[in-house]
Amino acid sequence: MERAAWTRSSRYPEKQHYQHTCNFFCTGGLCIAQSIKIPREPRPGEFDKIVKRLMETSNARGVIIFANEDDIKRVLQAAKRANLTGHFLFVGS
Repeated sequence: MERAAWTRSSRYPEKQHYQHTCNFFCTGGLCIAQSIKIPREPRPGEFDKIVKRLMETSNARGVIIFANEDDIKRVLQAAKRANLTGHFLFVGS
């Protein structure tokens, strides 16, 4: 995060136990602009809504996703559909 000179990011926690990451990043000087939960059983269009919410914080470009491979793929596909390829830097875990 520091190497990329990020000061703001958004995160998508898959499970509640990733709350400690907020504390870790905030103590390191990183602002969590948004914390968006991915539903366990997402409805059609859910990932498009998530990407739309990302755009609400115009100066946040880094997105940290704590999710399974399928959900990460769906977020990336939604960003592509929104013509946001290259707009955000996604980090999946």
